[in-house]
Amino acid sequence: MRQFINKFGVPLAVVIIVLAAILAIFSRKSGTIPAIVGDPSLAWYIDESTGEESVLVFRDNIPPFKGAGGGTLVMACKFQADCEKEPITGYLLKYTEDVRQRGAAFTGDNDQLTELLSTGRLVRSLEPGSPWVSIYSSRAEEITSVPAHSSGQPRRWVYPKQR
Repeated sequence: MRQFINKFGVPLAVVIIVLAAILAIFSRKSGTIPAIVGDPSLAWYIDESTGEESVLVFRDNIPPFKGAGGGTLVMACKFQADCEKEPITGYLLKYTEDVRQRGAAFTGDNDQLTELLSTGRLVRSLEPGSPWVSIYSSRAEEITSVPAHSSGQPRRWVYPKQR
């Protein structure tokens, strides 16, 4: 256990802090913290040119980055109502290049890393060619507002269950 913590302690703590920040954003909008579904250390990624999806460890893959096929991979933010079998992709997320590079090389305090990542978060809708906007812009509120299922059940953020 000690070897595991020595080897993965900092990256694991960073992932947990980043996810806590994301949950805080959602709780600010809804008033409650949604239950976590899936593995928070993983994330869905989508190739912007081909639409091909993959699942990778978030801490090792701060988007955007080049995938194996040469395309640019960004995070696909997925949501699911309890009555749905599969999640839907609500919007895409990436970080500014400066923040992405600094986050990938970060070795300092985890609170500072969370703050760093929050400063450069960009989102866009799924429509091809739609513009990337700051998560703090009024346009981002429209993009990140995921509609409820047709049954009325709310959708919540979900993570991949496995790689």
